[in-house]
Amino acid sequence: MKITFLMPSLKAGGAQRVMINIISRLISQKFQVNLILINYKGDLYDALPKEVSTIVLNKSRVRYSILQLYRIIKNERPDIVFSSLAHVNLIVLFLKKFLPNKIKFVVREANTPSIIIKSKLMKFIYRNLYSSSDQIIAQSNIIEKELIQKFGINKNKISRINNPVDTKKIRSRINFFSRLTNDKSILILASRLVFQKGIDELILNLKFLNKEYLLLVLGEGPELSSLIKLVHENNLEKKVVFLGYLDNPWEKIASADLFLLPSRWEGTPNAALEALACGTKVIATPNSGGLMDLTTAIKKGDVIISNMGKTFIKTIEDNLRDLKSKIELSKLPKEFNYDTTLNKYVNLFQKLSSSGF
Repeated sequence: MKITFLMPSLKAGGAQRVMINIISRLISQKFQVNLILINYKGDLYDALPKEVSTIVLNKSRVRYSILQLYRIIKNERPDIVFSSLAHVNLIVLFLKKFLPNKIKFVVREANTPSIIIKSKLMKFIYRNLYSSSDQIIAQSNIIEKELIQKFGINKNKISRINNPVDTKKIRSRINFFSRLTNDKSILILASRLVFQKGIDELILNLKFLNKEYLLLVLGEGPELSSLIKLVHENNLEKKVVFLGYLDNPWEKIASADLFLLPSRWEGTPNAALEALACGTKVIATPNSGGLMDLTTAIKKGDVIISNMGKTFIKTIEDNLRDLKSKIELSKLPKEFNYDTTLNKYVNLFQKLSSSGF
């Protein structure tokens, strides 16, 4: 079976890690996999299995690649085309109308739809194009519910599959309990430095935190310079440290007292799931999408939902009574088991290929 994957790039991010995990499992199952990257390769490119055939289009925007994508898919004639991220999904599903009917199109919704699809026109386009897909992957109950209730998608077209988290790999990379300081609480977040992640709001509210702390910010992105400026303007240079992209972020996450997720919107945040796999508690906003599903599936207090502002800061204070002194066991529910989740993708593709839907 031949499957073509589409992504803007393999820059460090949750959706990109999920795609690499799926591709790796398919390769191990002897699927033929092609990958089209619309923008550039990205930090995670080297994590791809060497068996994957890759095409990089070097386009600055997805819409500039429409004609080239059409030609590639038409010439390659894969059994299945798989994409993630809404703006890519919409382009791919538009092209579906002009490509052979035997090619199946599967899209994965990476974010809560109602947050990113606002206007009546975009809702109309989204509903009609997504309804034309052969299958939609919803990574959380919230996303599945919205697709059905707010966008009128037939529930039979939706497969509910959690994000795969490779807990064994993560735990194998945690070799030391390593704190940058032993007399302050260590807070940590790991994400792309973009507006969606709400890091600016967190920085503005840190002035209300009445604890000795050090906030470690892992990741890169276009808002780095503005966030550094915000830190300086609020005299937080000794309390907020930007560490950039780390190949192994898990050791630092496992050694932190709390993982923070101040996002304005999310699908199911992989970084928070990986923090739980590291044994670190998570404090997140109500906009954290699929993370809300976990509050009833895990031990009380391992994931705490709190509104951004003074309430969020008070929640941090209430959970910093004792400094962590050792690496703790994984707090991630079994529903995110790596093998079980990836096998659901394999089974889905096999059913689609044999016209099971």
